[in-house]
Amino acid sequence: MRKVFLFSFVLVLFLIFWWNPYLFKQKEGELEPNQKEIAWVYPASYSSAWERLVSSGKLLANHPDLFLAQVKFELGSQTFPELTASVPFFKIVHPNSKQTIVVKWYKISSDMKYEDWVRKLFARSIIPSAIVGGPTTDDAMAIVQAVSKVAAKVNLQKAPPLILTTASSNTLAKDFNGTFGPNSADDIGLMGIYPEKTFRFGFDNRIMSDAIIRLLWSNPDLKPDSDPVHIVLWEDDSYARDFVATFWASLNKQTVADGLAAYGWACSTVLAQQNANFAFLLAPPLQMLGIKASSFSMNMHPIPQIIDSSIGVRYAANRFEKEALRFLLLDIKLKPEQTQPLMVVGSQALQARRFLRELSLSDPKLAQKMVVVTGDTLSLNTVYRDREVAWPVSELPSKVVFFSHANPVSLEAGFRPINDWADTGHLAKATSTEELIFSSQILEGLLPGLFIDNSDLSLHLKKLTWDGDRVTVEKGTPLFDAAGNRNAGKGEFIGVLKPLLDPNDRTSAKLEIWSLLSQGKNQLPLPTLRSELLFSSGAPR
Repeated sequence: MRKVFLFSFVLVLFLIFWWNPYLFKQKEGELEPNQKEIAWVYPASYSSAWERLVSSGKLLANHPDLFLAQVKFELGSQTFPELTASVPFFKIVHPNSKQTIVVKWYKISSDMKYEDWVRKLFARSIIPSAIVGGPTTDDAMAIVQAVSKVAAKVNLQKAPPLILTTASSNTLAKDFNGTFGPNSADDIGLMGIYPEKTFRFGFDNRIMSDAIIRLLWSNPDLKPDSDPVHIVLWEDDSYARDFVATFWASLNKQTVADGLAAYGWACSTVLAQQNANFAFLLAPPLQMLGIKASSFSMNMHPIPQIIDSSIGVRYAANRFEKEALRFLLLDIKLKPEQTQPLMVVGSQALQARRFLRELSLSDPKLAQKMVVVTGDTLSLNTVYRDREVAWPVSELPSKVVFFSHANPVSLEAGFRPINDWADTGHLAKATSTEELIFSSQILEGLLPGLFIDNSDLSLHLKKLTWDGDRVTVEKGTPLFDAAGNRNAGKGEFIGVLKPLLDPNDRTSAKLEIWSLLSQGKNQLPLPTLRSELLFSSGAPR
């Protein structure tokens, strides 16, 4: 009898699930007439990013704009539900508006992919007013293609804008070629798939590369002394391919400028010798250009070390990485006079850590000379808050340069340097404020358009400006270019980790955070923030 009952129970469950396959999957509800929705379409693993989005309401409460300062976040049990299959949400209200903005997290999983969610959202009677997604290159490409495809099928009269977050690639390259350029016949351009409706709030690899190179060239202890630049990338990482190719293009631009500076210096010397008037009028400015000239000319074409697979354990390099390192060391030995070689590492943080640790084990002195550029895959949390485990400088003694899409050490947003490593509460306060501020910037741009401006939200987003510190509406310089990419000089931050290499304490380091401000048409790295954090992980190792 018990067997019959158990069999019947299982059969009933099977029939229920078979007839209603979405019963145990995530659901989304219809909106009420006075509600507008921001659909936050992110992978299910991004719970910390959701928490930072929810917490961004604290920053808006202290906003200098009176309208945004009055915005209220209404949280509830569904903001952080116990069931992982639920759709988390919170509401945003304003005392001067009858509208309610509902922010919902639609989780990407093996059961519900981007096109599945977009199809369901666009099938509703009230579709989302804005869609936010794209934390990585692959995610951005997937959501842009899904929105474009489904929007074309359902023929929407007013298609919603798509907000890309920190995905920085401009193309999805099929593979990386030896000329450091994309294979244009096969590559897919990101911003042209859903044109006029796609806006990237994060900085793309072009802006990121230009900013990092300006910082390198303005700091003698970071600027490469001679050719060649060394390149390492992982073939199965789409971000790595685009970042390395874009960084190479930015380096070419810089060396052209250096060549002009060197020519100017040579001309000033000749003019000064031949004519006293020329020497008085022209020599000083031309010599100033000459000072900026560099012996780094990119005359030696590098041999990129392309690693076939990024799969591996946390701490030990895989066999492909070890093989690439062996060839890299052979290349470096051909140029023994390099005292400060530049290495561009296109990868995620875990793979970069494995490779640089293997480099340090193979040649510690070379690792100490290296200046390593990683893009935005490293964060302040990795190299500062979690460095005991994630980035111990005793094992990773290279100088490392990384990019942040917003201020990672904002005291106003709650960051506090770590004074007592035994104080676990203090560790939480040392969390990077990048995600928190970046989330608030997205809401700074969206909420005025949702509460006040009833026209096409895409037209509102094109009016967004940057006032030097915040996202505004027509109160500064344009935030986006014609393609929807964020413009340069609109809030870039660069981190530089410098191990101090004290023989008595190999765990000490200095962390500098640089901002990039706009001066007319030129963006220059200035020590306007340049927060310096001196730290030691503990006892010498």
